[in-house]
Amino acid sequence: MKIGISILWLCVLAFSAAAVCAETIILKTGEELEAAAIIPAGRVLQVKLRSETINVKKTDLTPEQLARYLGSDEGTYLSFTTMKVANNLEYTYYYNGKYAGMRLTDADGQTLRYTGGIPNGTYREFYPGDAVKKEQPLAGNLRNGPVRTYFQDGSLRDETWFLDDAPNGFHRVFDNGGNLISEVRYRRGKRDWRDAVRDVVKPVPNEKTRPAGEKYAPRRTVN
Repeated sequence: MKIGISILWLCVLAFSAAAVCAETIILKTGEELEAAAIIPAGRVLQVKLRSETINVKKTDLTPEQLARYLGSDEGTYLSFTTMKVANNLEYTYYYNGKYAGMRLTDADGQTLRYTGGIPNGTYREFYPGDAVKKEQPLAGNLRNGPVRTYFQDGSLRDETWFLDDAPNGFHRVFDNGGNLISEVRYRRGKRDWRDAVRDVVKPVPNEKTRPAGEKYAPRRTVN
């Protein structure tokens, strides 16, 4: 009973923090802005502070911040954060810096519940330093489209296609050199065993190109 109350209290705290959370923007000059709302507006970034709204010019932002705040084709700033709650993951979504909703998933990625009316669009989570860490396209509060995770250098780490919040299509994993490690196909949340599933390993070169003393594992195909 006490454990249940503790978890509930943590959820309440997380919800309250998310609803009032301000995002800190550090300009190239080192000035810090505690933004209650962040609105891309053409050539400037409108930042709502506690007492006023100011326009931040592109020249005041780093290249990473330009990509983060003004690089979306959708003309909005959509972001999310991830927090582990017991064995589950809680995703909190923000629209132009304001709380938009929350989604809780289990360890397998299945949605347990969600709150709020999360506007449609591609939401991004960021590493410290503004590089994109994850991307989630949402429609009707559900994942629809390619969900991607990136290495900190910007290269793709993994990609899974979703339809109405269920894996539907290929799940691919890459190493940080861009090489495909594994590939699995899903149909409406279930693994599709009719198609080949590949576990990709470094192929065997011919004897002329193989460095002396080095061994290679052959490519494996698992059906």
